[in-house]
Order: sequence, then structure tokens, then C-alpha cells
Amino acid sequence: MLFYAKYARGYRQGSVNLAGRPPLETHKPEEVDTYEIGAKTRFYGTIPMTLNAALFYNDFTDQQLQMGYRNANGTGTSAIVNAGSSTIWGGELDVQVLLTENLSLIASYAYLNTEVDELEFPELDPSVGDPSTVVITSAEGEPLPFAPENQLVLTASYQLPLDPSLGNMTAAVTWSYSDHQQAVAEEVSPYYKMESYDLLNLNFNWVGMLNSPLDLSLFATNVTDEEYITYLSGQWNQGYESVQTGQPRMYGARLKYNF
Repeated sequence: MLFYAKYARGYRQGSVNLAGRPPLETHKPEEVDTYEIGAKTRFYGTIPMTLNAALFYNDFTDQQLQMGYRNANGTGTSAIVNAGSSTIWGGELDVQVLLTENLSLIASYAYLNTEVDELEFPELDPSVGDPSTVVITSAEGEPLPFAPENQLVLTASYQLPLDPSLGNMTAAVTWSYSDHQQAVAEEVSPYYKMESYDLLNLNFNWVGMLNSPLDLSLFATNVTDEEYITYLSGQWNQGYESVQTGQPRMYGARLKYNF
């Protein structure tokens, strides 16, 4: 059993907004203080397993957020601005269980709680852009954009008990769940929240085919052909809304030669 505590301070560099005019031509560095405690354990016996757990707390200042707007000539553009501060806290849990010599189960769970504590976007001068077209991704007291509260991944993997001269064959099935998440501030669009979704993926790997330098991989992703949204633009106040959808069902094969 390993127990640990960690503190770190990190930065995201400032930069230039290429299409921005004063006061939007640059943005300052973002700073975060992170605190984490956790444990990494391994158990032996009839059913061997590993279990890792962590709790964390992140404190952001001068946070960089995206602001969309139409500039003075009517062209749509965006700028990164230092809009305020927020906190993120949560936990992670990873478990791997070897049920038999060939069958293993893996589970990963993450809980994420995010909140914008303070927010102050710069006022847009009409000579720079149209204030009525501003699209903000966050609001005080609301979650950070694209931060699902709950995420879960379950994988079952089975190694076929075949003669080693044939190579190593492993079949796996993975189910993943992603909670609903906020894309833009609630006041920006009636479609500000993206719905939760779950995906089912299948994999078959054959390493060292017939004792050769060839590896074969067969895969099928989003087997149930789930329809889900991964991005929302927040353009409702301009008369329309646009989204980006997730990948549809796909399947294929990969062949690799090891020199």
C-alpha cells in the first residue's frame, strides 16, 4: 500500500489574440494550485487486484475562458480573456480484478465538481465589436464548460487459452458513460446543456500471429450507433444554434509489422 499527498502550482501561458483589438489583443497567464491525496494498493490471493484512489482540489485564478463576438465589421470572431476564478474538486477510482488466469475486469470512475466563483468579462467597446453578440462559455455559480460530473468506464478482457506458438489473442469489450455537461452559460442558449451518453466498443488483438512479426487488431466503436453531441457553439442569440456530433458506429482492422 502506498499513500501520498501532493501540492503543485501550474501555469498556462498567456498569449496574443490574433484577431483581437484593445483590450482583447492579449491575455495573461492562468494559474492553478492543486492539492491531492491518494492511495495505490495491490492485493494478492485467490482473486488478485489493484485499487487506486485519489481526491483532489484545484484552485484557478486569472482563468482563461473563450469569449465569442462579432467585430466592428460584422465578422464573427473570438478571444481568450482572463475572466476570473473557479474551483474544481473531485475524486478518481481505478480497480483491476484478475478473476481467472485469462479473464480480467477493469473499472474506472471519476467524479468532477466544478464551479465558477468569480467572473468578469471585459466590456466590449462598439468600435471593437458588437456587445449584443457576445457569447460567454461560463457564468458565476455555474459549472465550467465541457466538464461532466460523472464518468465511468468498464472493460472486460479475455486472453484466449491457446498454444503460445499461435500468438497472443485477447478479446475485450468496453462500456463507457459520460454525464451531461454544460457547453455555454445558461443565459446564452436554451440548449446550453449537452445530454449524457454511453458507448460500447469491441476489440480483438492478435499479437505475434502464428509466431510471426505481424500483429492484427480488429475493432468496432460505438457498436449501438449512439447519437450524441460533443460540442455546442452557443450562437442562439444570432438566430441559430450549431453542434458537433460524436463519431457514428465504425469498424475496421489494423495490421502492424514489427521490424
